[in-house]
Amino acid sequence: ATITSSSSPTSSSSSLTPHDLQHGDMIYSLLSILGTHNKDEMSRSLHAMSLSPESCVAMRQSGCLPLLIHLLHNSEPDPNHFNIRSRSSATLRNIINVHCEDQRGRQESRVLRLLEQVRDYCDHLKASALYNACSSSVVYDDVAYFQDIQHPLGAATVLMKLTFDEEHRHAICTLGGIQALAELLQLQQELFGHTLDPDNLTMRRYTCMALTNLTFGDGTNKALLCSMPGPLRALVIQLESPCEDLCQVAASVLRNLSWHADTASKKYLRAAGAVEMLTRSILIIKKESTLKSLLSALWNFSSHCPENKEDICAIRGALQLLVWSLNFKSPSKTLAVVENGGGVLRNVSSHVATRADYRSILRQHGCLPTLLKHLRSPSLTVVSNACGTLWNLSA
Repeated sequence: ATITSSSSPTSSSSSLTPHDLQHGDMIYSLLSILGTHNKDEMSRSLHAMSLSPESCVAMRQSGCLPLLIHLLHNSEPDPNHFNIRSRSSATLRNIINVHCEDQRGRQESRVLRLLEQVRDYCDHLKASALYNACSSSVVYDDVAYFQDIQHPLGAATVLMKLTFDEEHRHAICTLGGIQALAELLQLQQELFGHTLDPDNLTMRRYTCMALTNLTFGDGTNKALLCSMPGPLRALVIQLESPCEDLCQVAASVLRNLSWHADTASKKYLRAAGAVEMLTRSILIIKKESTLKSLLSALWNFSSHCPENKEDICAIRGALQLLVWSLNFKSPSKTLAVVENGGGVLRNVSSHVATRADYRSILRQHGCLPTLLKHLRSPSLTVVSNACGTLWNLSA
C-alpha cells in the first residue's frame, strides 16, 4: 500500500518519513485500545495519546471521535463513570483544539465549549443525586438544593440558535450534541418534574427546539434519539407540562421522530407511550399552535401500526375531538388543524369501521355531513382526507 499526501516543492512524497512511521505506530496503538472492554483503561490510554498534537490529528483521521462520544454518553453503569467522562472530555477537547485556527475548527471549538457546559451541569446533577441516595441528611425534593449549580440556560440558548445553521448542526452532531441535549432533558425531568421555574422551562423549550432542528429530515439522528429510552420517555412526558409552549416544541420533536420512522424507532416510540400521551394532551390543549403540533405528530403515529389506531380510539373523548377538529375555526385563518385532525381520522377510520360503538360516536357528532362538505374544500389535503375516511367507513 502507498501513502500519499500533499507536499511542498522542497519535500518528497515518494518515501515514508519517521514522522509518518510514528503516526502509523500510533494508529496501531489506537486499534489495540479499541479491542479492550475496560472503559476506564480505554479513556486513560486515549487521553495519554491526545497529549501530542500530531497524535490528535491521527486520532481524528482514524475515526476516534465516535468512540469518545460513546465513552462520554455510555448508558451502562460504571463505578468510574465520572473519571471516564472527565478524561474523555479532555481528550475530545485536545483533538478539537488542534484545528481551532481554521473556520471549521473555530466552529467546533465554540460548539464544544457550549456542550461542555451542558455536560458539566448534567454531571453536577448526577453527582448530587448520587450523594442524596447515600445520605439521609439531604432533602432532595427541594429545588433550592440545586440553586448553587449554574443552569446552562445561556449555553442551551446559543446551541438552539446554532442549530438553524447547517455547518453548526454538523458540528453539534459530530461532538455528541444530541446525546448531551437528550441527557439534559432527561435529568431535568427526573429531578425537577413539571416545574414552573421560568429558567427551567425556557431551557427545556430551547433544548426541544434544538432537537427539532437536529432531527428534521435526518434519519440517523432520529434513530439515535429514539434508541435512548430515558431521554425519549422524558421527551414524551413534556407533553404533560402545564406550559403549552413546552408541550408544543416537544410535540414537534415527536413529529420529526415519527415521520418515516424505521421499524426499530416505531417500537421505541410506542414503548415510550407517545401515542397515548399525545392523544390525552390533545383533549386539554387550548392554544391553536400547540393543537396543530400535537395533531401533526399524531397523524404520523396513527399510520405506524394497527395498535396505535386502537389506542387512539380507545381514549375517551378522542374520536369526538377529531370530529370537532374537522370544523375548527382558526383565529389565524389557516386549515392546519383541520388538515391534521382529518389526517388522524382518516388513518384511524379503518379501525373505527370495525366497531359499532365507534361508528356511533361519529354519527352522533355529525361526522358524515362534515366529510361531505370537505369534498368542496380548497385544500387538496382536506379533500384527500375526507375521501379516505369515507372510503374506509363505507367499506
